[in-house]
Amino acid sequence: MADRRKDRIGARTAEVGEAKTAESLTPERVKELQRRLSRALSTREDERWLKVAALLREEPDVVKVREQQFKPTVASFCDHVPPWPCPPLKDFGEAVIAAVEVGPSDEVLGKDQFQLQIAMNNLLTAHCPREALRAVLAAGGPNITKAVKWNPLHCAVAVGDTAAAMAALAANPEHARDAAPHVLTTPLGALLYMAQADWSAPLDLALFDALLKAQGVLSDDDANRNLLKFAVGCGSLHAVSALYGSGVPVSESDKALPGLAICHLGEEAGDGTSSPPGAATSHDMLECLFRAGVPAQCRKGEGHHELAHTFWAAQCDRAECMRVLLKHGESLDEPVGRNGETPLVVAAARGAPNVTRMLLSEAQVNKFAKSSHGETAWAVAQEKGHPE
Repeated sequence: MADRRKDRIGARTAEVGEAKTAESLTPERVKELQRRLSRALSTREDERWLKVAALLREEPDVVKVREQQFKPTVASFCDHVPPWPCPPLKDFGEAVIAAVEVGPSDEVLGKDQFQLQIAMNNLLTAHCPREALRAVLAAGGPNITKAVKWNPLHCAVAVGDTAAAMAALAANPEHARDAAPHVLTTPLGALLYMAQADWSAPLDLALFDALLKAQGVLSDDDANRNLLKFAVGCGSLHAVSALYGSGVPVSESDKALPGLAICHLGEEAGDGTSSPPGAATSHDMLECLFRAGVPAQCRKGEGHHELAHTFWAAQCDRAECMRVLLKHGESLDEPVGRNGETPLVVAAARGAPNVTRMLLSEAQVNKFAKSSHGETAWAVAQEKGHPE
């Protein structure tokens, strides 16, 4: 009962606040802005954010209205972006920049420390480009850096200012070990995270080495695992090898890393459509992880999203990854899918020709193997419309 009353009070407070922000607008003007905002939001995804950005710059009063639970704030923007992994959202960043340019920062970012922290965390998990992050930090000023507990080194690293980051590190080396209570953790985490989130530039290896030397191995093992996850996500063989080489031990949870590499890195070097610039191939990252001691053998319930490496290689049509797994002793005939599918059945259902050919011609798997539903690869391929 008390919770419901709080919800009603909160909703009423929001209504009153919204009425105050829009009190300078006539009802007709509010309706017009709502209609234009709705039209911009309803456009297809590859055009939506540029239209929202253009509307904000043309009609700054849009920041004062709400349309279908959407208000031009950072929180609402982040609710309307696709989940990761996705290509860098530069257009989304343009909309964020436009919002902080035309609207009061306390309206666009939040009025208190909690709202500011939520806004920044949402931006980061939405893979906000560095330019937008720089605009948000400038608009929020000391309030936002205090809210997210960032030191100057965090800020310089996150926005890609290498010279400022090196100067901040030289002035206060102890800041390299400051762990903020959110996704980026230390400044080294910020560097790796932004390298996988914003593909405008490859990972700065000189800055990485300097930060790792100053930070060392963290006492919080979860933070160490996050660093490894970010390093795999940005496709840096150097970063992964250096982290393990610095003393970060291989953990049971690292069994998720090969699946992450298979899903999020391209099959060919320089594949700018699915990997950051300069990223390693998925199969080279597998070799790097296995050299470090990460187990190549992985069963259902252990790997990325609790599915085996061979499942992801089949699902993503990564034939080279499948060859690496076979070389390291992984069985390619065992059930790996949620319904007992073998890698061949997974590949047939997905329409993955490269892996299908590799499994049949090189690994010579059992083509008559059935899932727990009694379906063979041939039957599944016919059902899913992949007769080839």
